[in-house]
Amino acid sequence: MTTYGTLEINHFYLVRENEGEEIVMVEPLMETEHCLLIMHHDESESTFWRKKTEELDDVIEELNDEQVAAYDELFGEDDDDDDFFDEDFEEPLFESEEDKQGSL
Repeated sequence: MTTYGTLEINHFYLVRENEGEEIVMVEPLMETEHCLLIMHHDESESTFWRKKTEELDDVIEELNDEQVAAYDELFGEDDDDDDFFDEDFEEPLFESEEDKQGSL
């Protein structure tokens, strides 16, 4: 078995963390003397710390730049979501109790 300590910062890997689990994509973001900060790319992105000596069941492959770009095309942030929010809209979504009383 291999350990988290063998993974390189800012590289993307497909790994199986524990036997019998799903394959996931991880990206080491930061390194300290004893730990790595790992970005877990799954249904939602999350970060967590792992000891460098902690074992991984399998490092299946390191993704190249083209594969990472293809992943980002499929699952990257969608800038169109910003259109949902209108920055010029200034009316409050909810009226305060005072506003309700005044309109009666």
